[in-house]
Amino acid sequence: MTVNSNKSSLRKCRRYPAYKDSGIEWVGKIPAHWEVKRTKTVFRLIADHAPEGNEEELLSIYTDIGVRPRKELEPKGNKATTTDSYFYVKKGDLIVNKLLAWMGAIGVSNYDGVTSPAYDILRKRNSSTNTNYYHFLFRSGMYSSMFRSRSRGIMDMRLRLYFEEFGQISIPFPPLDEQSRIVAFLDRETAKIDTLIAKKERLIELLQEKRTALISHAVTKGLDASVPMKDSGVEWLGMVPAHWLVCHQKYLWKRCDYGISESLSGTGEIRVLTMGHIREGEIVVPELGCVNDVPPILFLEKHDLLFNRTNSLELVGKVGLFRGDREERICFASYLVRLRVNQKANAMYLNYLLNCPGFLRAAQSLALPSINQANLNATRYGNITVAVPTPDEQGCIMDYLDRETAKIDSLINLTQTTIDKLREYRTALISAAVTGKIDVREEVL
Repeated sequence: MTVNSNKSSLRKCRRYPAYKDSGIEWVGKIPAHWEVKRTKTVFRLIADHAPEGNEEELLSIYTDIGVRPRKELEPKGNKATTTDSYFYVKKGDLIVNKLLAWMGAIGVSNYDGVTSPAYDILRKRNSSTNTNYYHFLFRSGMYSSMFRSRSRGIMDMRLRLYFEEFGQISIPFPPLDEQSRIVAFLDRETAKIDTLIAKKERLIELLQEKRTALISHAVTKGLDASVPMKDSGVEWLGMVPAHWLVCHQKYLWKRCDYGISESLSGTGEIRVLTMGHIREGEIVVPELGCVNDVPPILFLEKHDLLFNRTNSLELVGKVGLFRGDREERICFASYLVRLRVNQKANAMYLNYLLNCPGFLRAAQSLALPSINQANLNATRYGNITVAVPTPDEQGCIMDYLDRETAKIDSLINLTQTTIDKLREYRTALISAAVTGKIDVREEVL
């Protein structure tokens, strides 16, 4: 099943014989025999409080995967919180996160359990409703937008969708048999799409692993497998080509500088790089400036390296290469350190080396942890031992890695594009089915 064939099949799906205006702006026309109702006439708000000391399953609603027992995704689960006076949930109930409904935090529960009083529990009023149909409907983009417009608050993260507003929203109401057929069709088709997406995501993981292994081998073993080897005496390096220089990496630097410590106001002519601007070995330059006055010595020059000296433990020590030039007047904040290499090193080669997993593990092992972050000063960082070939060989390895990683990156990008298109198709398919734009009644016979 390909993306193009999926789109083609969606266009070829049969339509209902007759349509009418639903009166719902964001839904448009619906099959002529469908009804339109207010949410409050289909669902009622439930607030059954659990007693003290209960041992019911603690449920949460997640924007990406819907309702799940918390212990499946958060190791501490029920042990992390009391569930006294939480709300009972029955299978088939809809759980609504009032704060995040507009981001997709709404869905049907396939579990009995309890959930936080911060959530609303909606139960169908009668047997003519299949709540799984409304799981698909309410998680669609058209209803997410409506939930946002109906939510109250002053900022995105403080918006709340109260049932008095939610209950006024108009919804399509197909006959029960059609609701069930739509659910069966979407369960089957989205499962196919999700399986494809999972395979593509696994392919990306494998390509990224291949890329990492390629770089690690090249910067620690070189490209010529026939050269004599020697023991580097360093655990993370192991055996290295005998002619390579083994030294503390600080001997490859011409200079080392800490960034500015001034408060970043968000206005000014000079742009300032922060730890969030180092991504996958590259530096992403912000569009807007933050300060007006910086010592000229702190302007970055082409092929300067920056490393994160203060960040979370998994990000501290990460390095980025500046590919701009001095005329851009870009500087950097104090929790970054600028490295400028000497004649012994090629900055682009060193960028590969300093971001390889073995070196990063060595760097992060030297970081001093504190609350929610770790610190790795330039002295400890500079004393990490590396092995480097001659500048000419560095250039050859760099050219090889640029060429080979570009091929892998191209495959990753193509695969990600396919994933994005599959997700777009999934969204379009759900929207078309739940609003009656396609007739799937015979698709599940």
